[in-house]
Amino acid sequence: MKNYDDKMNYDENGLYSDEKSMSETHPVASRILSALIILIFIAGIGGLFYFGNTGNGYSAMYSFFSIFLGIGIVALLSDVIVEERAPQSGIYIVLGIGILGIAGTALVKHGDHNTRMRMLKLFFVSITGLLSTLGLIHSIRNAKYVLCSKDNCTQSIMAECVDRSTVVYTSGGKVKNGGNIKKVTYRPVYKFTFEDKEYTVTSGTTTSERNKGMQYEIFIDPENPDIFYDPESERKGLFSVILTFILFVGIPALICAIFIFAFKVAGI
Repeated sequence: MKNYDDKMNYDENGLYSDEKSMSETHPVASRILSALIILIFIAGIGGLFYFGNTGNGYSAMYSFFSIFLGIGIVALLSDVIVEERAPQSGIYIVLGIGILGIAGTALVKHGDHNTRMRMLKLFFVSITGLLSTLGLIHSIRNAKYVLCSKDNCTQSIMAECVDRSTVVYTSGGKVKNGGNIKKVTYRPVYKFTFEDKEYTVTSGTTTSERNKGMQYEIFIDPENPDIFYDPESERKGLFSVILTFILFVGIPALICAIFIFAFKVAGI
């Protein structure tokens, strides 16, 4: 349960400052950054089609990867300067795709045939391999929470929500376009101290609201505090672990294997 002794810094609508969208907290900056993202996307797609139709494949590739680089830079500025928070991990992935894509295209353009083919192989295998790795990390965290026995989680403790991811399920399109919110789920990251040692753990998903900076009751295994139980998290079993692994690891790994096989057949 929540610890209501913390400072109540919500507004008249019951929203905490970290729950509000950037369009509410920084309306001018939100409009400017949104416009920049739209312009970057339009310019990149426009360049992709224009250079592609004129036979300038390398410039088309530059245009494509510039979309990732440009949007990544805007998102980084938004987090660091406007929101004044640490950049989200996904931003580094977007920036990495943009930088590596542009650098790889330059190497292919100015290299010999063998260099071009090796770079092409490296690029596709690296991207699919990265997605598989990230999916594996997510799957392991999910499996660790779902499959670990909670029988020994008897020690009640108050843990601070230090981060959370939110998924909004809607019907009829986006909410601002008339859609209705059907379900909102949260995946919180908790931090707590037990016997003078600090722990950070990722919970399962829950439909109960989770706010950064607030305290929530969880139950830990006193012999192994990394194992814990969030009483308000959704109950999931082995099937959800298998499905998560297939979606986030199996599919990217299969695509990677197909690329490797295709390159082998082509003699690359």
